[in-house]
Amino acid sequence: MNLRLILAVCAATLALAGCTSAPEPAPSTQQLLADGAKVYGSNCANCHMADGSGISGRDPGMVNDAVVTGDPTILIRVTLQGSDAVLPADRPKFSETMRGYPQLNDEQIAAVLTYCRHDFGKGAAQIDPAQVQAVRAQAGL
Repeated sequence: MNLRLILAVCAATLALAGCTSAPEPAPSTQQLLADGAKVYGSNCANCHMADGSGISGRDPGMVNDAVVTGDPTILIRVTLQGSDAVLPADRPKFSETMRGYPQLNDEQIAAVLTYCRHDFGKGAAQIDPAQVQAVRAQAGL
């Protein structure tokens, strides 16, 4: 039995039981990575380069970077608010400063950060849109 049929049967069962809808399944990891690659290409690659290597002295590389591989909350905050608002003042300096991207929606941010963590961060754990939503709400954005 294919997944679509199973989901349709579940939705019908829930509707008959008085529930209005079944929860949407999470996007597949492959789709999340593909979506993240698109967001990265449109918003990040000009500074951090397509391969995540950055530009020496101008923009930091992302490959095996502690912010990329570390606490997802920090990475989400940097993406939403920009590096100066989040990272310690005594960090290594670059001539360019990352601005925040609050205009990206939670799904786009989760996708691009999952892509970065997967491709540049030694396969660090995926980031879920709910995590982004919680950090956004906490930051008042």
